[in-house]
Amino acid sequence: KDPVLVLPSLSKCCAKCCTSAKSWMWPLKIAAIGFAPYRRVLYIDSDVFVCDGKAAASMLSAAGDSFDILLTDDTQNGGGVIHEIPNSFTERNTGVLIYDTAAPQVSTLMTMYASLYSSLVEQNPSVIHDQPALRSALFQLSQRRNAAHARLKVADLSKYEHCRGLWPFKSAERINALSCVFIHGDNHLRASRKFRLPCLGESKDDALKFVGEPMSWD
Repeated sequence: KDPVLVLPSLSKCCAKCCTSAKSWMWPLKIAAIGFAPYRRVLYIDSDVFVCDGKAAASMLSAAGDSFDILLTDDTQNGGGVIHEIPNSFTERNTGVLIYDTAAPQVSTLMTMYASLYSSLVEQNPSVIHDQPALRSALFQLSQRRNAAHARLKVADLSKYEHCRGLWPFKSAERINALSCVFIHGDNHLRASRKFRLPCLGESKDDALKFVGEPMSWD
């Protein structure tokens, strides 16, 4: 019989969240991230392609030493407006996360992430997914000055390594600078796409042909 992982403390499903086919996606995602039964965790969304397993494993092995959590800046703050947080403290993308569950502040972060998601989706009509909750939790932890609280070591996973979106096609310099360990989005393998982001070690010639053109994934 296959083992079953019980995920406690799921965020409750509010009326706004239960009107689509994705009604439980965000609470389940938060629970899966928060209650992963491993010391070091690499979490990826189902639409993330891992280009280089060795590079990903190297990042994972650094969790708990170089950082407590590694994640990518999501500059547009597209998940919802939170007036209490300055725009300069941006959302982080939750499609690729590497973290050390043994770090006390990571445990605190995960608890706050789940709790804040529940309150935000009920009270803030602009919130459409889980990233604003993580942003709020990270911001609140960053403001703690009490010596009794260990500092959460947050590191940036470069957007040139966690590759997503159309921004690289704005210039040849951006394409040439890509070192994609992770490609986020279904553009890498879908046969109908006429272009895709190149993985680490792949030729960038095909991608360079589309620099400067009007772009759409569809």
